[in-house]
Amino acid sequence: MLVLFMMKFFIGLLFVFMLFVACEEEITPPVYPPIHNTTISEYYETIQLAIDSADDGHTILVSPGTYNENIYFNDDSITLLSTDGAETTIIWGDTTSVMKFASLVNSSIIIDGFTITNGNSEKGGGVFCENSTVTMKNMIINENNCTEKGGGIYIYNNAHLIIENSIIANNSSSNSGFGGGIYSGFSSTMDLSYCQITENVALSGGGIYLDDTETNIINTTIANNQGGGILESGVYSELSLLNSVIGFNEINNMEHIAGVINVSFSNVEGYWLGEGNIDSDPLFNADYNLQPESPCIDMGNPAEEYKDPDGTRNDVGCYYFDQQETPLTLTARFFTEQTNGYQVVDEFQFIDISLQDENNPIVGWEWNFGDGNTSTEQTPTHIYEDFGVFTVSLTVDNGVTIDTLVKENYIVVDEIDFPLVLNNTTSHYYESIQLAIDDAIDGHEILVFPGTYNENIYFNGKDIVLQSTDGPLVTIIDGTNDTLDYVSVVKFVDGEFPTSVLDGFTIMNGYNQRGGGIYCENYSSPTLRNLIVKENTAYYDSGGGIYCSSHSSPIIENVLVMNNSAYEGGGGIYCEHYSSPQITNVIICNNNSVQRDDRSVNGGGILCKNYSCPTLENVTIYANHSQYGSAVYCNYHSDINIKNSIIWENETFGGDSDIYEAMSDISVIYSDVQNGYNGEGNIDLDPLFIDAENGDFSLDINSPCIGTGENGADMGANLSW
Repeated sequence: MLVLFMMKFFIGLLFVFMLFVACEEEITPPVYPPIHNTTISEYYETIQLAIDSADDGHTILVSPGTYNENIYFNDDSITLLSTDGAETTIIWGDTTSVMKFASLVNSSIIIDGFTITNGNSEKGGGVFCENSTVTMKNMIINENNCTEKGGGIYIYNNAHLIIENSIIANNSSSNSGFGGGIYSGFSSTMDLSYCQITENVALSGGGIYLDDTETNIINTTIANNQGGGILESGVYSELSLLNSVIGFNEINNMEHIAGVINVSFSNVEGYWLGEGNIDSDPLFNADYNLQPESPCIDMGNPAEEYKDPDGTRNDVGCYYFDQQETPLTLTARFFTEQTNGYQVVDEFQFIDISLQDENNPIVGWEWNFGDGNTSTEQTPTHIYEDFGVFTVSLTVDNGVTIDTLVKENYIVVDEIDFPLVLNNTTSHYYESIQLAIDDAIDGHEILVFPGTYNENIYFNGKDIVLQSTDGPLVTIIDGTNDTLDYVSVVKFVDGEFPTSVLDGFTIMNGYNQRGGGIYCENYSSPTLRNLIVKENTAYYDSGGGIYCSSHSSPIIENVLVMNNSAYEGGGGIYCEHYSSPQITNVIICNNNSVQRDDRSVNGGGILCKNYSCPTLENVTIYANHSQYGSAVYCNYHSDINIKNSIIWENETFGGDSDIYEAMSDISVIYSDVQNGYNGEGNIDLDPLFIDAENGDFSLDINSPCIGTGENGADMGANLSW
C-alpha cells in the first residue's frame, strides 16, 4: 500500500509540474518582427516591406537596430517613426541613395528619428528628394557620399524638404561635386531649423549649395565644412538666414554668386550686412554647444516667438544655452563690423554685446579706442585721425559688478595713398573697384571717387549700383590695353538685370577678342549710363566699344562711344543673337571697323545681326568708318528702329551706303540722314554742329535739327554729365 501511495504521489507531482510548464508557455509573450504598422496592427521584417504595404495616413514604428537596406517611398502620405531615436535606429545603405523620394506629388511624408548612413550615389548619397514634399525630424545624416551633387541630401525639381532638429555631418560630394551636406536646386524649397551642418566636403558649397531655390534657415550652425559654408547661385535663388552661426568653413563662409540673400541676427565669420548681425568667435564646445561666454547667447531675434525654452531671448545657432542651469554673470563683450580701415575716412562702429544678469542690467559703458579718445555710449562710432595699430577696451558696470574686455592690436588703420572706393551701403572703403564689388551684395551702392583705376571689372551677377561721385571726365577705368591678358574693361556675363548699373565713368584701353570696352553676354542686360567708352579694341572680332550677345540687351543712356576699333564689325557697338539694347541720347563717333586679311568689315558705328533689334532715339552717329554700313549695318533678321537721330559724315571705304540692310528692316523716322533716307519726318540737311571736329555735337541756334523731331523734339544727342 505504501508503494502504491508513493507512486500516486509522484505521478501527482509530475502532473502539477507539467501543468506549470504548460501555463508558463501560455503566458510568454510572442516575439514580433521589429517594424510595426500601428494603423493596421501588422508587423514586418524590413522597413521597405512596411512602406510597400502602407496606405495614406498610416504610421510605421521602427524598433532600435541597424537596417541594411535602401528605402524607396511610394505616393502615400505616411509617417515613419523610430521608437528610440536616431542614435539607436540606423539605416545602413549601399551603392545608391539610402532614402529616395521621387515624384511623390500627391503625398506628404514624415520621417522622424533615424540615422541615415553609408549611402553612395551620383546625386543624394543619403537622401534623394525630387518633386516631393517631405518632413524630416530628429535625424542624423552622416558619412554618405555622392559623385556629383548632394553628399548628404539632394533636393531638386519643385521638391519641398523640411528638416528640423537634425545633424548633417561628414558627408561628401566627390569628383569635384557640389553640396557636400545639402544640394538644393531647380525651383525647390528647403526649410531648415535647429540643424547642425558640419564637417561636410565638396568642391563648392561644402555645407550647402543653393541653385535657383528658396531656402529658409533658422537657428542652424554651419561650420567646419570644406569647400565653403553656403554657396548661393542662380538668379532665382532666395535665401533667408536667421538666428544662425556660419564660421570656420574652408574657402568661404558665405559665397553669393546670384540671387537674393537676407541675413539677420546671425553670427557670420567675415560679417554679413543685416540687422543684428555680428562677426565674433561663437565659442563652441566640441559638440557645438555654446560656452557661457559665447557672444551667441541672447543675441537672436528678440521677438517673443523666438524665445528659448528657458524663457530668455533666443540664442544663435542650433543649440541654446540653458540659463536656468547656468545663470549668466556680467561679461564685457564687443565687436566691430571691420577691423581694418583707412585714416580719416573710415568710421568704425563698435557694438556692445555684453552678457548681463537680468536682475542687474548694465548701467554704464566706458570705451577706450587706443588713440587717446573714449566714449560712454553703448554703441559708439569713432574715426581714427592717425594711422597705426590700436588696442580697444570696453568696461561695463551694472551697479554691482564691473567687467573689462581688452582686445590687443584690434584696429589697423592705414594711410590713404590711392583713389577711394566706398560701399555707401555698408560705409566700407576699398583700394579697388573690384574689391568693393566682390564684397557687395544685391542692393548695395558703390561710390567711386575721382582718379584712374587700372583694373578690369566683373559684376559677377550682382544687382548693385557702381557710380562715380564726379562723373566720367575725372573717373577713369583703364584696362591698360593689356595685350597679354586680352580682357574687356568691364564684363557682364552672369545674367545681370537693369538693376546692375554702371554710371559715370570713362571706359578705355580695353583689348579683347570681342568687346574691348564693355562685354555683355548670357542674358546680361545692365544699365550703362553717363559713360565715355573710348579707345578700346576688339582685336580679332567684333564690338570695339560695346559688345552684346546671347539675349543681352543693356539700357544705354547718355553715353559717348568714340575712337574704338573692331577687326571685323561693330567698331562702336555690336549686337547679335537676340540682343536688342535700348540706346538713348548716345553719340557714336569716330569708330572703325578695320579690315583684316580679305574679310569684309561692317558697321563702323553699330552692327546688328541674328535677330537683334535695338531701338535708337536721339542718337548721333558721326564720322565712323567701315567697308559696308559705316553708320549702321543690319543683317540676318535684325530690325532697327531709329528716331530723332542724326547720321552724318560717316565713311564707307568700299563705296557702299552708310546704312546697310540685308534680310532685315531698318526704320528711320524724324531723323537727319546724310544723302537722305525714306521715312516719316526725315531730312537731309547739315545739322550745324557747334564743333564736331573737337567733339562738341551741340546744335547751332540755326540748326535744322532743332524742334524738327517727333512731337517737336530736337534731333541728335545732347550729352550732359
